[in-house]
Amino acid sequence: MATEEQRKKGLQKRLKMTTKEIDAAIQRWPKMLSLKEENVLHTADWIQEYLQLKDSTLRKIVLKCPSIRGCNVNTLEGKLKYYYQETFGWTIKDLAKVMRAFHIMTLSIEEKIEPKRQWLSTTFNVTNEDISKLIMKNPAIFDASLNDTADRLEFLQDQLELNSTETKWKFLWQAPNVLAFTRDTLNDKLTWFQSSSLGLTKSQTAKVIRKQPTLLSTSIENNLAQLSLWSQ
Repeated sequence: MATEEQRKKGLQKRLKMTTKEIDAAIQRWPKMLSLKEENVLHTADWIQEYLQLKDSTLRKIVLKCPSIRGCNVNTLEGKLKYYYQETFGWTIKDLAKVMRAFHIMTLSIEEKIEPKRQWLSTTFNVTNEDISKLIMKNPAIFDASLNDTADRLEFLQDQLELNSTETKWKFLWQAPNVLAFTRDTLNDKLTWFQSSSLGLTKSQTAKVIRKQPTLLSTSIENNLAQLSLWSQ
């Protein structure tokens, strides 16, 4: 039976990683070394072949999401071929684009993906094609739980006066990553516009953010604070 060090070297060689990279991946997902090397490599080989990925792309995926190597090939095939491709009409090329957030492939379709898809469809009155484009733009929209996502949208709807379904969808389309922030973080950023030297009212803040939703994705310390300095 291969030792952990031998399995580590085997994975490192196949995935073309440096010693530092394989150590970092193992630290993020220690279970990797407890799995059979042939199973882990089989999963990596299947992912690369099915999605037609370059070695460098596969390496990046593994570094971002080490646990993907523990996924069952049949489970992955079911998600990619019989859900994502059939539901959203994605091509292999489309799937490869989503790889920058490959962890969504490890999420449960029944518990995470499908409920969120249905919620997006109902809440914004949009089609699977619309949702597909949104995912392509920001796959991380599936990261937060459905309850947290709905709560954050409700908060933004009230604070930013997003009074119509069309307005809400337009806002989300321009800055889909804002729903990844906690309610407290969103509140801190909105409060900053009113308490900083900008001195905006709640209504003025709402108007500014509706016009430029990506401001909510901007760091207060590194970027927004500069607005305050320029306004003085």
